[in-house]
Amino acid sequence: MPPLKEQIAVHVPPRASRTPAFENQPPASPHRGGHYAGIHPEDQPYQTRQPKKPASPAYDDIPDEPRTPSSVRRYPVTTAPKQRFRLNIGAFVLLALGTVLLAVVFALAIVEIISPALQNWHDTQTYGYPRTTHARTIAGHGDPAHPYSDYIGVNLKCSLYVVELGESGPGKQVPHLYYIAHFVGPNCDLIAITSITFADENGDGKVDMLIVANNTLYILYNDGTTFRQSSK
Repeated sequence: MPPLKEQIAVHVPPRASRTPAFENQPPASPHRGGHYAGIHPEDQPYQTRQPKKPASPAYDDIPDEPRTPSSVRRYPVTTAPKQRFRLNIGAFVLLALGTVLLAVVFALAIVEIISPALQNWHDTQTYGYPRTTHARTIAGHGDPAHPYSDYIGVNLKCSLYVVELGESGPGKQVPHLYYIAHFVGPNCDLIAITSITFADENGDGKVDMLIVANNTLYILYNDGTTFRQSSK
């Protein structure tokens, strides 16, 4: 039998592709839980992230300063210095002048616009349109059975008239028409006879007719049967 040749063992490192993936993992647990397919013992869980490093011991010995509650904190308040009030004479004069001018304009508006409008409204409510007023008295122009007479003052196209009507009935007393005055200008048709009164002005014992229109007094004198412009 021929002699055997000396055999020398040569260690051949395994290929990287054939290296099992589990060689880099920790050894098997004695609890037989294994390290594959998500199976881990309860006392050794598998951590995918590295734990944070503990804080440096140099800062651990420094105690934290106590924090003051927010309700007790005091914040510094900076106040602006007070400024003294200085009167501006020019602004005061302009303000006073503007106030006076505004008052004047308002007064002119009252006199020129508001007052005439109110007067026109009052006359329309009182005398209507055309402006008409009425009076009744015993002037001595009727009969004993019907002594009263009616007087109607009217503005017809800026002319003022007074109509006297007896109460004795038609045909027994003739109506009388008295011309008072004529006006011209804008809104002359709005002038009303504001009052018709009767009084003995010349002392003859007969009542005379007193007519007021546009703040003017007109007197018609009684002759016993009618009224005239003159007492003669």
